[in-house]
This record gives sequence, C-alpha cells and structure tokens, in this order.
Amino acid sequence: MFAKMFGPAYIKTYTLNMIINAYKATGIWSFNPNTINPDSSLKNENKILKEELETFKNPRIYTSIKRNEQVSKEQNEKHKMKKRSSSPKMS
Repeated sequence: MFAKMFGPAYIKTYTLNMIINAYKATGIWSFNPNTINPDSSLKNENKILKEELETFKNPRIYTSIKRNEQVSKEQNEKHKMKKRSSSPKMS
C-alpha cells in the first residue's frame, strides 16, 4: 500500500529543480555559509532538550519509559538464551 502511494509521489516530486532547490536551501550549492544561522540552530536544540527534560520530570512518563526499557532488556535476554539453546553443540 505504501509503495503504491509513494512511487507516483516520488516520481512527480523528485525533479532536478527540487534537488537544486534543496541544495540551495541548505547553502551547500552554491556555497553560502550564512544560510543556516548557528544561533537559531542552538536555540532549537536547547528547546528540544528542555522539552525532553520536562518529559522526564513527569513521573508517569518517566516510569513508563523505564518500564519499556526493562521489558526490552528482558526480551533481549530471552532471545539470547533461546538462541544459545537452539544453536548446535560442537563436540
């Protein structure tokens, strides 16, 4: 389903003009070091970090994240044990 929709959209939008504009927007070509303002990039990064910090201050979210990490760790251990027990033994 995804490929059916993605293919025609990709063909329609992936044009030479679009590629050139993408390079221009980032200042890669033609080279323009002033295109991206490092101060605004740092402000955005700080905003993201503050939002992440606020997320971890919420005990319910923090507990949920920790629980998911623990479940993932347990699943990985089970997978490793299963893999070890199913591998052929060499004599």
